[in-house]
Amino acid sequence: MKYAPTGTKSGAILNNDFDYWTIRSSDLSYAHGSNMHLVNAVGLRVVNSDVNHGGRAGINCANGADLEAVDNEIHHNNIEDFDPGDAGGLHCSGVSRLVADGNEVYEND
Repeated sequence: MKYAPTGTKSGAILNNDFDYWTIRSSDLSYAHGSNMHLVNAVGLRVVNSDVNHGGRAGINCANGADLEAVDNEIHHNNIEDFDPGDAGGLHCSGVSRLVADGNEVYEND
């Protein structure tokens, strides 16, 4: 997947506040902003996926998101050199719950 959204705070995959999404066994890469932007929802899961080369972030979650990120490879994100304090592999703020287990995370700025 290659995607260039209008803004860098957006993502190629957006849940648009919808609950109970599962992204499984996917290769998510080369979005200008984030490969995934997940907000305001419960039951969000990213499982057994390769999340890489996001311009700003691999997975961005915020605003009350309830996320489980399990058994993923999250690498080489923030390839467009955004402020590392607001970018990276798995960037979350203001979440209601985050479970990160069994992920291989490396080479994120």
